[in-house]
Amino acid sequence: MEGTEPQTPSCISVLPQDVLLEILFLVRDFYSEQHKTEFCHDAAAVSSSWRELLHSTPLWWNDLYVPFPTNLDLIRRHLTLGKETTLRLELSEPDVISAASDLVDLITPHLKRCWYLSFEGEVDDDTAFHLTGSILSHPDLLLRHLTFNITGGTSEEVNITTLFPTWKALATLRLGGSIITHLKSPMPQITRLHLSRGYEREKISFPTFGKILLLCPSLTLLALYDDILSYHSDVADQHITHTHLESILILGNMLNASEFLVYVDAPNLRELVIAPVVAGDFRRLEDLPLSACQNKFQSLTKLTLGPAYRQALTRCHKASHYFPNVETLVFANVYPIQFKKMFTRMPELFPNMKHLGVTGVRDAFLPIVLDLAEMRKEQFEGVAVRLERLSIDSESYEDMRSVVERNEERLGRLGLEVVCADLWEEQRLEAMHNKSKGLFVGRSEPDTDSDTDET
Repeated sequence: MEGTEPQTPSCISVLPQDVLLEILFLVRDFYSEQHKTEFCHDAAAVSSSWRELLHSTPLWWNDLYVPFPTNLDLIRRHLTLGKETTLRLELSEPDVISAASDLVDLITPHLKRCWYLSFEGEVDDDTAFHLTGSILSHPDLLLRHLTFNITGGTSEEVNITTLFPTWKALATLRLGGSIITHLKSPMPQITRLHLSRGYEREKISFPTFGKILLLCPSLTLLALYDDILSYHSDVADQHITHTHLESILILGNMLNASEFLVYVDAPNLRELVIAPVVAGDFRRLEDLPLSACQNKFQSLTKLTLGPAYRQALTRCHKASHYFPNVETLVFANVYPIQFKKMFTRMPELFPNMKHLGVTGVRDAFLPIVLDLAEMRKEQFEGVAVRLERLSIDSESYEDMRSVVERNEERLGRLGLEVVCADLWEEQRLEAMHNKSKGLFVGRSEPDTDSDTDET
């Protein structure tokens, strides 16, 4: 038609296919698991050329999230397009999925390529357990990761736990709800175990927990959530030893954190995370001779703390006595004034700390760390090692980039490197219940000069 200007192709439409694919995969990774599946299909609907490209790329379809309500046609298409690659499969609220038997029929032929399975939701009847039981009983499962966080009482879940030992490739097991009380079979292949009580507030006693721990002799990482352990004074003198444990995560409001730290002996423990943390989380350690406590945690070199409130941070100085070999200290959240007061009074805290990691800080925090580094270098040489690295989360680092650049000369003189690293975020994303960023950290309150310190 006259007067119509010829259209200029967009830049992205003329990109080589391998470059376009790389960009699309990068964009896909920005989406949460709950929205990644939807994005995969939306991208394929942009144009015929994109559809042809993505439909011929099995790896694009290697991740499937099944929500409520579910679209069986979309699931069928997704599974078919990715049939030549491994599969990461998540099901949410499986008790309310309509046509559950049809869903099982769709999924079953693809289970042999499934390395990751996740079932999460709150149930009111046995539907979820019939659904998950049908899937998990498949004989060809080669699972490496299983999350089973379905809360609600039913006898069906008891049988599911007997399947765990049969999956020889299973390394990561994350369980929530009353299913945790039915772990009785040895699981020598498990290296990472997460236990959460779920909505029904199921707890396990310390002796029962000890038995579960011994069922997993190869365990290197243990994560416990909320108030999952039931403590009784009868076990005050009991201990359980696990020689392979390297990482322990205590996440949520565990009232028996200090009892747990005394109960478990892990001579090769290298990493401990407590978030949120309060002063009471160390109270039972005070009952031990200091030398015995330090010997108990002699291998611990990385400690992550999430102070539940401002005064809790000032109490963290006790952790320095119990864990003197910590080289990397990470704060999931920081109250700057309390941090400054604590380290100004006691710069020699954590005498072996070379690396400090923080999240959610502002420009004013850098001078505090610079002063700390200077005191440790010039006044406490021989008592505390020099601070070598400060890691700041990516969001804060972008805001602080200019103040870091202005202090380059002083940083160089102190030998202190400032880097962008999401140390706490990486730990948080490996945990269960990771959809809320603030779930495991203290209240976010602005510090003021009138804040009082607890002595």
